[in-house]
Amino acid sequence: MFRGVVRRSSVKDALAGYLPLMGQSLLAFTFNIGGILSGLIFAVFFSKLQDPIILMLLPAILTLRGNINGILSSKLGTLLHIGRIMPSLRGNTRDFEELLRSTFTLTFQSTLLIGLLAFAANLLLGRIDQSYLPLFILVPTLTGGMSVATSEVITSALAMFTFRRGLDPDILTYPMMSTVNDVMVTIIYFGISWLMLTWIHAVLLGLVLFLAIASAAIIFTVSSREGAMFKRTVKEATPAVLASLSLGVLSGVILAGFKSEIGENPAVLTVYPALMDSLGDIGAITGATTTTKLFLGDIEAKASTIKEALKGLIPVECMAFLLHIAYGAIAFTLSREAGLTMPFSRLLGIALASNLVTFPAIFMIAYFTAIMTFKKGLDPDNFVIPLETSIADSLTTLSVSILMRLLVG
Repeated sequence: MFRGVVRRSSVKDALAGYLPLMGQSLLAFTFNIGGILSGLIFAVFFSKLQDPIILMLLPAILTLRGNINGILSSKLGTLLHIGRIMPSLRGNTRDFEELLRSTFTLTFQSTLLIGLLAFAANLLLGRIDQSYLPLFILVPTLTGGMSVATSEVITSALAMFTFRRGLDPDILTYPMMSTVNDVMVTIIYFGISWLMLTWIHAVLLGLVLFLAIASAAIIFTVSSREGAMFKRTVKEATPAVLASLSLGVLSGVILAGFKSEIGENPAVLTVYPALMDSLGDIGAITGATTTTKLFLGDIEAKASTIKEALKGLIPVECMAFLLHIAYGAIAFTLSREAGLTMPFSRLLGIALASNLVTFPAIFMIAYFTAIMTFKKGLDPDNFVIPLETSIADSLTTLSVSILMRLLVG
């Protein structure tokens, strides 16, 4: 009888320990519902224009958005916890200023590379010709430059607000901002794409804006080249971001390869960004919390500590699975109102199955990346989220494409 009381007490204590994590995870995943809005914009816009360039570039741009915002979110959480930046937008430390400059610079160089890589890949596949080069350079760089300038302010304010309120920015900042950025980036991306594809003078205007963004990135690099935070962030994050960009371009290649299926069932695009966000959030929460614990000395950089991390994953995934039901239902309702029809059972099946087959892989990738980079004396914040969000986006794209062919085709 005594054992039964102890066992019930242990379960109760464990549950009590999970409740804050479950509550904050639920709040974080709830924000992904907003990603359905960007998905709806994506679906409606594609159904109207039907230009393959839209499918070729958007996954890579969303992947980059996750990478850069992930680095910023994760580093803000870590630096707030260890006291290297203050929870205030004004009068902050040099580290904070250099962090913002480094993320802007990373965004510019990465979006430029996205355009060139995506252009080369699709040119080799015979899907486009040389006349598309200006679009592949201007659309990503303008989208990235315009969105990062706004995103940096909102992300910083959110991380500082949650920290002041006694909440954990490692759990809340990235998931919340991934949705805000999805909507913002999608609107900016389609606005720029629409102008580039329909207005004859758009390329000239785009060139002027491109030069302005490039100049800002160069000025930030020159003025901060001796700063430790700027140098380390750019130096360590660049290889991870560049490696992940190939996965983002691959996602675009995969998605464009399913153009006919998507053209017949554009409603699936409504739930697509929310699925990417959710899987990326699982990896981001895993990576950010692991990194903070490593820096605070709460865990050792050993593979054996994964058992403890798995205990934290269970409540996070439970909340994610419940929200995937909501994603499917809301996406179905909004798609139907927009005139994009698809059976509810198929849309829900794609949402749930995609989550179940992908979350174990992303957890392992995020956790072991944090452990290995920390052991080598590197900053995991510069590596974990760029890699895991890119892989998460590619896994989501691949799983959705295959499930769509199996369930719809």
